[in-house]
Amino acid sequence: MNRSLTFFSKNLIFVLNLLLLVFGLNENSSAQKVRLRSQITPTCATNSIAKFADISADGNIAVQGSYNCRGVFIYDVSNPDSPRLASWYNPGSNIQFLEAIVVGTRGYFGSGNGNGVHIVDLTNVNSPQLLGVVNSTKGNAFNSIHEMVVFGNYLIENSNGFSNKILKVINISNPVNPVFVRDINPTEVLWIHAMHIRGNRMFTSGWGTSMVRGRTEIYDISNIGTQSPTLLGFIEDSTSVTAGNSMHSSWSSEDGNYLYSCRETNDGNADLRTYDISNPAHPLLVYRQSMNDLGLNAVSPHNPVVMGNYLYVSWYQAGLQVFDLTNPAAPVRVAQFDTYPSQFERIETPDSITDEPWDIVCGSDSLQNNLPTNFDGNWAVYPFLGQDKVLLGDLKNGLFVVDATGLDAAPKNNVSDFDGDGKTDFSTFNQTTGLWKIETSSN
Repeated sequence: MNRSLTFFSKNLIFVLNLLLLVFGLNENSSAQKVRLRSQITPTCATNSIAKFADISADGNIAVQGSYNCRGVFIYDVSNPDSPRLASWYNPGSNIQFLEAIVVGTRGYFGSGNGNGVHIVDLTNVNSPQLLGVVNSTKGNAFNSIHEMVVFGNYLIENSNGFSNKILKVINISNPVNPVFVRDINPTEVLWIHAMHIRGNRMFTSGWGTSMVRGRTEIYDISNIGTQSPTLLGFIEDSTSVTAGNSMHSSWSSEDGNYLYSCRETNDGNADLRTYDISNPAHPLLVYRQSMNDLGLNAVSPHNPVVMGNYLYVSWYQAGLQVFDLTNPAAPVRVAQFDTYPSQFERIETPDSITDEPWDIVCGSDSLQNNLPTNFDGNWAVYPFLGQDKVLLGDLKNGLFVVDATGLDAAPKNNVSDFDGDGKTDFSTFNQTTGLWKIETSSN
């Protein structure tokens, strides 16, 4: 055989193998790091896209709120490979429970359509029992709430609408007799969308208006039962007004020095922001990641959650996005899991592809024409049962249980015959340089 032809053939095989290796890397890595264990879509009497809402868990009990399905879905997740829908809590037949939280065997279900917060005994998940209701007549609370947090014996809730920016604090140590404690009147101009608490600090996500920037505020709530919270500082981006608004929700790093905030919009400008809050009086924006930066085709990030060294973000049509926080000031995406159908995957536009046979299309920022502008897909993530049992809540498809233990697994080296001589070659990837080192059998 002609020596030049042999050399060309071997090198062609080498190049093709390398391309297969590189293009399969991201998909295979994500599949290795986060894998599906199980999924349940409860029966729901609505054709609406927005069926299911927030998710929470404790021990073997998981609870999922609803939009147009109504009620709360209560799961037994003792076997993550085969979770069971144990019961459906829906005492009024048409109650929209946007929020669902479980602490121990007690559930807190927040209604978005006028029925207050139901406190429910979940000792027997097959037969939930109402303990008490928190509303305008019992606890001087809101009848319709959008978000809430449980802080010891206290419930902190917001209103389900832009008309009221007040946060209410209610003592719920006795569910039958909730006691109003105080109102918190934030400096945010319009509405507080969500609250996050770590230790004795509460972070509120302000929505803002088209004229005034939203504020993410940091409070000391050490003595919330007896004293008004102390405002330690606030985040108000110095960029254009609209770029500082629609702060949906935030979550702090384990050491409390960084805050990760999702800005929710449907105009393609939503992003994930990282703030240095080591000095809460002077927080600093240190990093920003948009869907284009991450190569995603989705409407917006939704909810960030930190557990250990990882940041988990539910990102609507893009599903779960997981970031490594080794450098907490610059999260690095290391895995993803999509709960959503494939019609919004990134593709290249035809006119950007050249007609040379060896050109390979990759890395373009072009998106499909059907760029999503609605809210659909992965709504919530709950990783606190452990990496082997991460719960995802999908607006349309209900509950997903995924195994993310691969996040901590050592990276696998890829072995193949790159030079076509019938002998095994070896490749290693340098994460620092982003380069592959190939050692062929002839070396």
